[in-house]
Amino acid sequence: MVSLGIRSGRIFEIFRKRFTFISKDFKSIDRKMVYYSDNGLLKILKINDSDLCYYFNNMSLDFAIIGSDFYYENNLKYRYLKVNVFKCRLSLISTGSFNCNTNRICTKYNNIISSLYCFSRFSIQKIYGSLEVCLCIGLCDYIVDIVDSGETLKANNLKEVLTLKYIYSILVMNTNISKYKLNIIKSTLHITSDKPSRL
Repeated sequence: MVSLGIRSGRIFEIFRKRFTFISKDFKSIDRKMVYYSDNGLLKILKINDSDLCYYFNNMSLDFAIIGSDFYYENNLKYRYLKVNVFKCRLSLISTGSFNCNTNRICTKYNNIISSLYCFSRFSIQKIYGSLEVCLCIGLCDYIVDIVDSGETLKANNLKEVLTLKYIYSILVMNTNISKYKLNIIKSTLHITSDKPSRL
């Protein structure tokens, strides 16, 4: 049986709706953490993407669907294939006032931001919670965060200044995955790309 981890929360819900044909259990919303495909070939687990390396190192997981933002921010080296689950963008966001009062950017993606020369004069602050709050109460001049529909920005009177990177879903694979397992997952998820690669 092939094991597939999917980040719990929004990514799992998008996956569940996009691939309802995989399992009859996807048609109902519940608190299950493990699902099985109707054909008996696939075990699907809700995971926290920060635990991915632990699962892979212990050979408990064959594949996982994560965002390319997590892959890049954590400098992962696993082979991957793009998979059509979601696409969004990593953007620079402000209140609309472009005066630099703090010279600070708050973000969950400080490794990505620190690698971009255009932000070298800014102090980058790692924040794990709500980035919008930091901007609204004046803790920083900008935030860098994932934007999908932009509804959260509109609700908080924030402006998307610049798209820094497009973010998409990728299927990462554990080391030494057999061609048999790879073919099963590609067939199940309708992946046509032939060659796994690295970001």
